[in-house]
Amino acid sequence: MNPHTVVAVLVACAAALAGCQTPQTPQDKEAMAAKQCQTFRSYLPARAYVDVLESCTRQLGDAYCRQCLAQ
Repeated sequence: MNPHTVVAVLVACAAALAGCQTPQTPQDKEAMAAKQCQTFRSYLPARAYVDVLESCTRQLGDAYCRQCLAQ
């Protein structure tokens, strides 16, 4: 196989994978944040609130996490 063809195929595959993992619409972003929030809430019984809040804040922001974890 031609080296240029291999590079082109690898670039196309990388672009396709990146597209699959990146939220495309505001609704997708909200759904992803809600799923992450649910995951962080599941950590609360086993971990300190402050530690979960800190991890969540790094991912989703302080205000969103405080609201999410209060539910």
